[in-house]
Amino acid sequence: MNIQQHTWPTNTTCTFVIGEGMKFNFTVALGGVVKNTHDRSVQVVIDDALLTDDLSGFSEKATAPFTALDGLLGRAPFGNLSQSYVSKEVAAQNLEKLTPLPADCYTTSSMDNLFIPKGRHTTTVTISYRQDSHERGGFETILCTGL
Repeated sequence: MNIQQHTWPTNTTCTFVIGEGMKFNFTVALGGVVKNTHDRSVQVVIDDALLTDDLSGFSEKATAPFTALDGLLGRAPFGNLSQSYVSKEVAAQNLEKLTPLPADCYTTSSMDNLFIPKGRHTTTVTISYRQDSHERGGFETILCTGL
């Protein structure tokens, strides 16, 4: 995996995957149906707590507390939350915690009118880095691997 480091005037480092164009996508998926027969409106919220807080409450079975970083490093009670090449890259960064990207440093596509179209089971939201955000500075190290 090729990554690119950007150092801001405040000695803050932000990491993006080369070729991602300073943006990344996440997918919203529909489950429980074999065939999607109509457009389905969906609501998505970016919740920083999912990156930093205990995620064990989302498990159907009782589990020990764990964070997203634990999951990325394979330390979650059920193993990795990601593919092995992502886990290896995250481990190589020697991170002690994940820090959410400040909301004023990115824009999102189509979250106000998001839907999964008839015949499909997924839709995508794009998170794009705001080019002017590094000029404001004052935020911590951010790892945006865009995977």
